[in-house]
Parts: sequence; structure tokens; C-alpha cells
Amino acid sequence: RALAYVSAQCCGAVAGAGAVIGLTGSGQQSTDVKITDLGLELVITFLVVMVFLRATEDSKERAKHPEISIGLSYVAGLSAHGVALNPAGALGLAFMCNKYNNHWVQWVGPILGGSVAGLCHRIVFSDSKNSGTEERKGEAFDEHKSKFENKKKLS
Repeated sequence: RALAYVSAQCCGAVAGAGAVIGLTGSGQQSTDVKITDLGLELVITFLVVMVFLRATEDSKERAKHPEISIGLSYVAGLSAHGVALNPAGALGLAFMCNKYNNHWVQWVGPILGGSVAGLCHRIVFSDSKNSGTEERKGEAFDEHKSKFENKKKLS
């Protein structure tokens, strides 16, 4: 299912880039990607994903309108240095302009940035990181103990 979603995103990005180039008549939208852009892609994607996760989580500190903070963080990220933030969108433009030099940077940076943001959010902001884990361990132990006692009674 995920593979179909990624494929659809990439096909849509190629079609969208083709439409933009067809309407403007120019392929000058493509930027030269440097290896040093990897850190920028990673950090900005980390920040956008962290804003998304914090703004949409169910808690008493949740924003009333999370779409505003998410949209502002995305626009700020895009305007920072022309980073992609979306690997599929970067693929569409690279495909239409036939420029693939250092294209991997626009895939690896956002994937790592989003993954690290998800892990940090889970570790730092998880409500059940202490109490829920201990409670689940206790329940599992009690369940295992009752099964053992039932087997012992049957013997």
C-alpha cells in the first residue's frame, strides 16, 4: 500500500512539473543541488515534521488551528534556501529538466529528518514513556503468572 502511495506521489509530481514547465515554457525552475544541502534538508524537514506532530497531537496544549502553524513552518522551510522537503516533488522537476546530479540529497535529507523527528517526538513528548510501560509490563507478568498457575493446577 505504501509503495502504491509513493508511486502515485512520484507520478503526480512528474505530471505537475510537466504542467508548470508547459505553462511557463521554461525549465529554469530547477536548482543545482549540492551535497552540503543534505544538512539543510534534514534540519528543515525535522522542524516541519516536529511542528506537525506537536500541533496535531491530542493534548491540552494542542493548538486551536494546527493548520496555520503547519503551513507557516512549511512556507518558512521552502523559503529558507529552496529546499525540496518533498522527495516526490524534487523527482518531478529533476525528471522534467533531466537534472539528476546529487538528486539523492533531496531524498535522503527529508527521509532522515522526518524519521529523526518522529523518534524524538516519541521519546521526548510521549505521555506513557514511564507509567504506561511499567503498567503494561505488570499486566504481562500477571497474565503469564496466571497461565503458569493454571498449568500447574492441571498437572
